[in-house]
Amino acid sequence: ELCDPKALAASLRPFWDEPSSDDRAFIGSVFTRERAIQDARNDRLTQRLQGMPPGARKVIAQANTQIIVNHQRQGDTVAVEHVPDSTPPSDALFYGDLNGLDMGRLLYRYAVVQVNGRLEIQGPQGPVSIEWRNGQIVRTYSRVPGKTLSDYVVEHELTDRSTLESSRSNGDQNEGELVRAIVSQGHVGHHEVLAAFQGYSCQIIMALLERERATYIFVGEMGDCTFSYGPEASVFAILNHGFMSRIPQKRIDDFLHPHMDNIVIRLDHKHLSAGDLRLTTRQLRVWNAVQSGHALDAQLLRLTAIPGVDQDFAARVLALMERMDFLCFESP
Repeated sequence: ELCDPKALAASLRPFWDEPSSDDRAFIGSVFTRERAIQDARNDRLTQRLQGMPPGARKVIAQANTQIIVNHQRQGDTVAVEHVPDSTPPSDALFYGDLNGLDMGRLLYRYAVVQVNGRLEIQGPQGPVSIEWRNGQIVRTYSRVPGKTLSDYVVEHELTDRSTLESSRSNGDQNEGELVRAIVSQGHVGHHEVLAAFQGYSCQIIMALLERERATYIFVGEMGDCTFSYGPEASVFAILNHGFMSRIPQKRIDDFLHPHMDNIVIRLDHKHLSAGDLRLTTRQLRVWNAVQSGHALDAQLLRLTAIPGVDQDFAARVLALMERMDFLCFESP
């Protein structure tokens, strides 16, 4: 019945102030106005989408629901609860807490198993990100004020603050643009810039080893990396240096103290050798002198008999060996 123009016009006239007596012209004008309203709505939606900040569309596309706006006009009271920074995102592959000497073990094991993805470290000292490709660190950056890559290159006089600001893209740090801006000044070349970036990466990792507590989140997706750089030395060599010189002695002692009566057992590592850690001659003397079957306190006493080795130095080597799976402690 509604397909009949007269019947359709008759059903629409009560809702439209339209004096036209031509049913077909009346129906055409109604549909023309409805189409114009719909087009206007689509135009406003297009403008809203175009005005979204970068990355917002991806977040919406990956959301569990596509309900972006609630069109209900009644006012609802919503209680907003604080969500701690350590709350893992939905795409987190691994997450957890780090205490004592856990940071070194985490970095070592990620390198050994050749992970790919981004490691986010959070804590009172501020957030740090490390990006991995096949177990190699390809990018390290800190968002702590005064500890960013930009601060590092200014501090080491590779560029000045004005050049730094002009190299930013939409206010974000862009390593590729930063490299071009520095090299374009003609004072240093790409090699020097890469060396500085590698030094920055090593410095950030060393600072992480000094943290006593932190939380970590590992996701399989890396950010937009415009310039790959990592520490010049291997992760294992950096961890060796950090254990021997950057971690406070009290933390080493607190880690070993509960195991003083436990038996030290040497382990055969399937992926690493002592050479991968770039040990010093004094470290090698301690390393080779460690024997299975002795309690930890007796082991320390034996090792201090080596010329030039005190208990603190021997404790650091033992802690390094345990954290990197070259030995373990067993109950007597």
